[in-house]
Amino acid sequence: MANTLYGVKDIYESWFDKETNLPYKQIRNIKEGHYTLFNEVTYNRKNNTVKSKLSGIHSVPEKILDLSSTFYYIRRIDFSKINEGDVVSVNMYFADEIFPFRLRYMGKETIRTKFGKISCLKISPVVEVGRMFKNDDDLTIWFTDDDNRLPIMVRMDIRIVGAVFLKLIKYENIANPLMFQK
Repeated sequence: MANTLYGVKDIYESWFDKETNLPYKQIRNIKEGHYTLFNEVTYNRKNNTVKSKLSGIHSVPEKILDLSSTFYYIRRIDFSKINEGDVVSVNMYFADEIFPFRLRYMGKETIRTKFGKISCLKISPVVEVGRMFKNDDDLTIWFTDDDNRLPIMVRMDIRIVGAVFLKLIKYENIANPLMFQK
């Protein structure tokens, strides 16, 4: 729909270690109307550097993540040790810059889905106010409150468009049975 209405087709790819969640390669392929951008970044964990095809080699903090691996990192956080309202911070390499990524744990919420009612962890990444978002809490993600941590729903309050929802419509081959509430 975004491609049809706005000519937007942004693709983010990431290759990362399944044990550590640390990326070793990322691709950013942007097409927004007449604007295009392609970049490939590789990570050197021994030297704590990244090599961008667009801007060269840069020093980065240890354990830096990319956009995709950050969402997998979120799924691994032990939220039983975090209080509602607490903010967790990680460093992310995005658009050839080191980006401090912060997310706020908003507690638990039951979400009604096409699969049934599911207890979820509500996470609000702190977003940059500007072109797309009016407030720093205009993005919310709900993950299942179980060992799967499936992203069930995303809500983005976008400045011009209004509220955009992304909802899980299918899942398969998950490690644990999905837990539903009655």
